[in-house]
Amino acid sequence: EEEGRRMRGECERVRLENEEYRRESTGLRERLKSVQSQLESMTHSYEMEKERRYDKEKEVEVVLTEKEEVVKKYQDLWKEVEDLRQERDAEERFVEVLEKQRDTMGEVVEESQREVEELREVNRTLRGQKDELKEELILVLETLSQYQ
Repeated sequence: EEEGRRMRGECERVRLENEEYRRESTGLRERLKSVQSQLESMTHSYEMEKERRYDKEKEVEVVLTEKEEVVKKYQDLWKEVEDLRQERDAEERFVEVLEKQRDTMGEVVEESQREVEELREVNRTLRGQKDELKEELILVLETLSQYQ
């Protein structure tokens, strides 16, 4: 009987231990479910954030590509502007040369007109002298013919 009580006591202690283990096991299972749920939630959040990050990286790539295109267009336009400036400068220098040539030609024309007028005056003077010389020659010839 003593042995029976001791065994019953041992059974009761084991049963209580088993009940305690069962409660702990149930608590651990509930905690495990909670942790799994949190893990799933965190995993889902992580995946969503990963997708957003991927989308943002793609957007950044697109923006960088667009930036490169804009920079290239800007550089091309800047080169065109520089070429136009150089062309304008060359045209301005050409215009200056033409203006100088025009002024020089104007001076040459004026000088030539003065020379022409001088030559006309000389020509008139020579014609007048020619007529005088002609008359003198006629007189000389007449005088000579009288002496002959």
